[in-house]
Amino acid sequence: MYSRISPLIALFIIIATLAVVTRHAAQEPSSSPTPRATTTSPPTQTPTITMTPTITPTFTPQGEQLVTLSVIADGYVNADSPDDNYGSSRSLRLDLEPDIRSYLRFDTSNMTGTIFRVTLRIYANSASTAGFEVHELDEDDEIDEAWDEESLTFTTAPAVGTLIATVGPFAAETWTEADVTEFIMDFDIYDLVLVPLNDTAINLSSLDGDNPPELVIDFTGELIPTETPTLTPTRRPTRTPTPDEGSETEEADS
Repeated sequence: MYSRISPLIALFIIIATLAVVTRHAAQEPSSSPTPRATTTSPPTQTPTITMTPTITPTFTPQGEQLVTLSVIADGYVNADSPDDNYGSSRSLRLDLEPDIRSYLRFDTSNMTGTIFRVTLRIYANSASTAGFEVHELDEDDEIDEAWDEESLTFTTAPAVGTLIATVGPFAAETWTEADVTEFIMDFDIYDLVLVPLNDTAINLSSLDGDNPPELVIDFTGELIPTETPTLTPTRRPTRTPTPDEGSETEEADS
């Protein structure tokens, strides 16, 4: 009897053991490797180049207004032609050899107030690698300073005085500028002399040229109106023809 039962029991034990093993295997985690999370690198940012404009400093007026005054008289003198006048020339010329210099006159007497800055502007018809100097007239010169552009010659021209400002190299067909504030500090009539810095001839525009020299005045004050005379046209008298004496005689005889 025991021999029959034993195989059944053995089979039962085997089945039970297999069930336990299968259950245990189902509860254990899988040995398959767990995939790691993929790390995504942030996109590379390309720096954006920002163009920053270069700011050019501009002249800021300190006063209430800017006024531009044109030259009222000018001319140049030439040592090679000491008695010739160039007051009506369209150009102001400068040179060292021969000695050629230019004279300018400005009138600021129709203004009142306080001057902050005065800039001399002269248009260059030709270029210069050196530039020129701006002088006042020589106060000790025996020649009368009240020169006239219609009679100004090398012989009669006032001598060159103290240096006021220097204009450096410049290109043709451009405006040159010089700060002359230290000289023009009041409202009056002022004379200036232009002297070259080398022996290369310079051609500048004159009062009779397309771009006359000018003063730009930064000031606080006012302009005094200039009285302009009213011109009344005058009628010319009507001429009455005078009869010919011979005709009168012929009429009398007839």
